[in-house]
Amino acid sequence: KDVLNVMKLPEDTRGALITQVTADSPADDADLVACDQTTEVDGKTINYGGDIIVKIDDAAVEGVQSLKAEIAKHLPGERVTLTVLRDGKETEVRLTLGNTMSK
Repeated sequence: KDVLNVMKLPEDTRGALITQVTADSPADDADLVACDQTTEVDGKTINYGGDIIVKIDDAAVEGVQSLKAEIAKHLPGERVTLTVLRDGKETEVRLTLGNTMSK
């Protein structure tokens, strides 16, 4: 909720915030944007400013666990379409899945 408020997004926004993009990774190749700003809210450091993945193909992403579950349905090398919120607007990004996903 704090992230949504800081990013000025509706409270019912769901998805997985990208906090890190590794160089030369599928996410980097797809030009996904990681958090690049921090602020403090009630004594907690909040990362914000990155893309929020809201869908993989036609499947809604509610958070990190559903993101992992949707990715697990695909094989490495498959191409998927991610719908991401970037600067408050939805955009589609094509991504070729890699061999592993960090846990």
